[in-house]
Amino acid sequence: MTNRLPMASLIIVVGVLLCITSYAEDPDEQILTRIQEHIPKLTNRRGDRLPILIWESPNLPTGIENHTVRETQSVFLDRGLLPLCNRCANRYQVNRYLPVFQYWKERDFPVCFLPQGWMETPFVRRADGPSKIDHQPPAAQSADFPCAAQMLEIVSQRPQSTDIENVLTTLKGNSIDVKLIVVDWESGPYLRFKYEETQWTERAAAEAAKCPHCQIAFDRNSFENPTRFAKLTDQVRSGAAKKMLCEPVRQFYPDASIGNFFTWPINRAPATSGHHPAYGFENSGLNVLMPCMYMNAGWGGAHRNQSHMNWNAFHYCLDAFSPAAAVRKPGELLIPWPHTYLGGTYLYLAQDARALPEPWVMAEMARHMLLRGAETFAIWVDTALGEYPVDYPHQKYAKMGQLVYDVAGIQAGYNEMLAHNDFLRQAQPMTFEVPGKPNELNSTTACWSGMKSTEKALVRTISFDTNGQSTGTIQAFGKSYSLPFGSRGRSWWLFPDGRVEELPR
Repeated sequence: MTNRLPMASLIIVVGVLLCITSYAEDPDEQILTRIQEHIPKLTNRRGDRLPILIWESPNLPTGIENHTVRETQSVFLDRGLLPLCNRCANRYQVNRYLPVFQYWKERDFPVCFLPQGWMETPFVRRADGPSKIDHQPPAAQSADFPCAAQMLEIVSQRPQSTDIENVLTTLKGNSIDVKLIVVDWESGPYLRFKYEETQWTERAAAEAAKCPHCQIAFDRNSFENPTRFAKLTDQVRSGAAKKMLCEPVRQFYPDASIGNFFTWPINRAPATSGHHPAYGFENSGLNVLMPCMYMNAGWGGAHRNQSHMNWNAFHYCLDAFSPAAAVRKPGELLIPWPHTYLGGTYLYLAQDARALPEPWVMAEMARHMLLRGAETFAIWVDTALGEYPVDYPHQKYAKMGQLVYDVAGIQAGYNEMLAHNDFLRQAQPMTFEVPGKPNELNSTTACWSGMKSTEKALVRTISFDTNGQSTGTIQAFGKSYSLPFGSRGRSWWLFPDGRVEELPR
């Protein structure tokens, strides 16, 4: 049976729709317009440095849908931005995206993409039934305690091998060279956040010890304490990444860089008491370190204090990034994921007028990360625009939208540092120290980062001290250099003969 509206009602509905559409700009056009309004084109040559990678949220325009690939993609590329083409997880989608990749190639941009679902879907919990990787009774069947033995079983079945082969065969057959593949794999045995804390790791080990499947697959000594269980989890997870992702990809692209969101070799860093992380990086074939730093309004106890928020954001990001930077090995890339929620899940915090980090702070953060070895940045957003109430306290950011807000500051710092790209390629980081504490705006906020070659060093200094500029001493080339630490940051060349030259601000 077909339901029909009375003619009068139909006229009203059509009239309402016309009223709505006559005042509403197409979401895709809004995104491009806001990017053009708030993010300037690069003024420095990108060279061989990877562009800033941006998550392809569902409403991010590609140009495929309206045959404007060149015009649409140029808005991103001109600003050093590269959408991650998350839909390219199967042959159908990668064929659709070929015009995008071909235009990138024409513009001398590397092909980097994030095939959403690779590595994730084989292990995710089904909403309509038991998990794909639950323990066997009498062990608890809980999402908190996924079964490592079941993961091994799934890996042996080579799930997704057809999709991976189809995607890479299509790209290879169209002369598309892949530089970087990133996955968003957060399912399965994974000890991070609360799960790496001793109490949770002990519980996970205890449940595994009761699982008949685990008893057969692993030595019982692996369940005796959190340290051994974390080692087991790490080995199983890295083995899955190696067999399901890294080895298949490198059969097609031997030199491809491969990373997983959040994952970095945390076990190379000094152990933290009471924590037993297992990220699955070592011996996996992954060679891109991807630490994550997500914030919301009022982060770290800043509440409505803008000065505290700026310092807290800078400190938190650099503090989360630097341990990964310190353990990076030659040949590995370092790409952090910074993000600040304007709304969404944490809208209530911003709506309470709690402070958000200003874009200049994120630009400063980007400069310091690049001076500690970052290759570029990856930006996740759940939506490119976002929805904000009429009384939203941060209207200037609402007008930018989530994506532009997250990118604007970082792109400004990235663009400035591109002027020194050739130098950065031959230099090494000078420090990974992160001084001070959140919410304490005193002399301990004086922070510096730098890269040094045999010929000179490039150093950036900044202080968030409310008492004003201070002076600090930096050691390089066997000499002491006394430099000012000011409120908006300053850059300097240091030379082995003791000379100091300030760069134009």
